Amino acid sequence: MVTQEQWIEAVRGYVGTRFRHMGRGEKGIDCIGLVIRAAHDLGIDRGSSNYGAYAHTPDPGTLEGNCEAYMDRVPYNRLQPLRGQAKPGYVLLFWVEARGVPRHVGVYAGLDRYGRDMLIHSYAQEDRGVIEQAFTNSFWMQRIQGVFKLKDVDYGEGQA
Repeated sequence: MVTQEQWIEAVRGYVGTRFRHMGRGEKGIDCIGLVIRAAHDLGIDRGSSNYGAYAHTPDPGTLEGNCEAYMDRVPYNRLQPLRGQAKPGYVLLFWVEARGVPRHVGVYAGLDRYGRDMLIHSYAQEDRGVIEQAFTNSFWMQRIQGVFKLKDVDYGEGQA
């Protein structure tokens, strides 16, 4: 079991790594690769190191199904603020386009010193790669499809 802080720091350690579709290492990493790689770095490996090949536009349910296979879903109400429902380190599943198919994941990093919700994710657009960004009232905040937690991370007690 690893701590919440260890998990977030492992994910944060990839900030600056370039984006690469299906990437799993220093040469480049994609959104689910970020989660897989950071978990692997901490000794968390549930046979999820590849998830198999997938297109840029995954089949409906593929990414969400993999999240459910390797993580625990956390109840989430879109009408309530995220910060009251997710703990830092939870994995967020997003839809990107109007059709609502989940195609992206990122790690909720909690609040920054200005009280903004922070997201760490590998982002293909404009070849940004792995970034940590504020996402309160942003494109990403409005597109959360699901919230998950890794089974091998101790997220502690108290306020979610």
